[in-house]
Amino acid sequence: MSPVTVWEAHKSVIRGSLIGIATRKRKEATRNMTELYGIISRLELQHKRSQMVTIYRDRMEARRNLKALLTQRYLCSMQTSKSFFYTHANKGGTFLARLLRGEVARTQ
Repeated sequence: MSPVTVWEAHKSVIRGSLIGIATRKRKEATRNMTELYGIISRLELQHKRSQMVTIYRDRMEARRNLKALLTQRYLCSMQTSKSFFYTHANKGGTFLARLLRGEVARTQ
């Protein structure tokens, strides 16, 4: 069997595994965010009713966890955007045309 054929087969298997890992991580992060939103809303209602310090602390801890998760998502998105701009910055094409069209419309 040709080494090129073996490599192509291995490459597709590895790609599928990596896609599965990324999907699992994304679903887990989405599930965590949904749970944190639910916990925060429940704790806010409890805190409005009882004004207990422990509930307030739990609520603040949940908000910190949510903020950390959102910050992580933002940083990943920012890195992806920076990478995209870096790879497409000096090339003519639809990306540059859209940017220039927006600039021209803004200045007129």
